[in-house]
Amino acid sequence: MAVIRTLIVDDQAIVRSTLRAVLEQDGRFDIVGEAAEPAGAIRGSAIEPAPGLALVDVHLEEHDGIALARELRRRHPAMVIVLVSTIDVADLPRDALVDGADAFVSKGQLTPERIVEVIRAVPGRGCLAS
Repeated sequence: MAVIRTLIVDDQAIVRSTLRAVLEQDGRFDIVGEAAEPAGAIRGSAIEPAPGLALVDVHLEEHDGIALARELRRRHPAMVIVLVSTIDVADLPRDALVDGADAFVSKGQLTPERIVEVIRAVPGRGCLAS
């Protein structure tokens, strides 16, 4: 399996650094960018080649992670975008997984195995080329 170029977007530095450590240790992920807010995420997604995966916190401090997912989708149609949060998926707005994000994963279930499982379930995205 190819290494998955990953962008992590979360307003909490401890969450970003923990995710980075866990995913890099796994070996299937290359963390190519981190951001605490949408402007940083947009800059981080503009690198070439673009990240194949974005992990986006639903509740960024003073910002909307769902709106960011929509903007990332507009700019990068092939990117797999996974919303992450401590909230339950039932509490997400109905259109969150239609207009922008491909999936939602609770932060409590955010393991490399779960992320790969979610990516494999997304049809037509190229970040998991074998």
